[in-house]
Amino acid sequence: MRALMSIGITIVLVGCSDIAVLAAPPTFRVPQRTVLPSMRQPRAASSGVLYSFGGKVDKSDGYNPNAALIDVNGVLYGTTTYGGTYGDGTVFSLTTTGSERVLHSFDGADGAQPDAALVDVGGILYGTTWVGGKYGHGTVFALSASGTERVVYSFGGGADGASPSSPLSDVDGVLYGTTAYGGTHNNGTVFGVTTAGKERVLHSFSFNTEGGNSYGGLVYVNGALYGTTSGGGKYNSGTVFAVTTGGTESTVYIFRNGADGAYPYGRLIYVNGVFYGTTVGGGGSGAGTVFTLTAGGAERVIHSFSGGDGSAPYAGLTAVNGDLYGTAVFGGKYGDGTLFVIDTAGVDHVLRNFRTCQNAGNSMIEVNGVLYGASLWGGNDHLGGTVYFQTP
Repeated sequence: MRALMSIGITIVLVGCSDIAVLAAPPTFRVPQRTVLPSMRQPRAASSGVLYSFGGKVDKSDGYNPNAALIDVNGVLYGTTTYGGTYGDGTVFSLTTTGSERVLHSFDGADGAQPDAALVDVGGILYGTTWVGGKYGHGTVFALSASGTERVVYSFGGGADGASPSSPLSDVDGVLYGTTAYGGTHNNGTVFGVTTAGKERVLHSFSFNTEGGNSYGGLVYVNGALYGTTSGGGKYNSGTVFAVTTGGTESTVYIFRNGADGAYPYGRLIYVNGVFYGTTVGGGGSGAGTVFTLTAGGAERVIHSFSGGDGSAPYAGLTAVNGDLYGTAVFGGKYGDGTLFVIDTAGVDHVLRNFRTCQNAGNSMIEVNGVLYGASLWGGNDHLGGTVYFQTP
């Protein structure tokens, strides 16, 4: 988990050549057979594992899903960081009855190690890979339902950025995202890329003042793209920033590594005129926070994690019926993380204690009244990761 490594946290698990540019893939359409009404009903059980990946023993279906899922007509789509035919990761589909299909296996030349959520734009799936591509510094790719993949853009590792690890955001047909590294100061960038492959850097981060190493992705609100940096800023604890599509950047908030939180990794959400987010550290017990933030920079912590209710919430939040749902990577009853719900007043309740190295570090999605998420580890004896479900 890249985010863990970047702030010096180590997880110890016990047991636990140029590619030809293809024509644009055909429009992405879910085959009718996979969206039958019977497959789109919420599961009766309140929680469980929908699918377990094969892990290193059976790499064919991929392993270590380190990104949030997306829903396209009631079918789940996601990525695994490793595994597949060449060991460099996959894009997969999964019905809500547990039928998994690998749509594409990365081979390095077309990208490797995807660990950000996909986005559906005009019937095509777009995503990023951490490394691989023409220069080895990651790619933006496009994929059709039949598995036809093309590289939209290969990062050069210099001013254009390197190592994209955040989901893309579609704004008027342009895909916006962040890179963790590269740019003028090698602390990451905010970039835009057209579906035809023309890339433009909107901003290069200056670590000590603006923050750096952005992983969470961007949310477009009132003409600006808002995101987080995991570190840097005046107190070296991360920031919230805003960038216009014209490239004007401003720092909205600088975390102080105290009660206000530290190290925001997850994507912000915007609910009723206020941003909600999480920090991995800081807060009353140093185990992380849930916070609110106005566009004007007024921050308020609505919950500090204690460890028993979870620790290190890397994922962003999911809003369902006025409540906020999220996951913590560590803490809880077994030390392997929790799934929690918190109201906007800050009262939280643990719905699920993960066990056997689950470490759910990405946002959940809600489909037909059921929450779905992916865990990096866990599942069967091979610990290849899972897709799990939870009834709110």
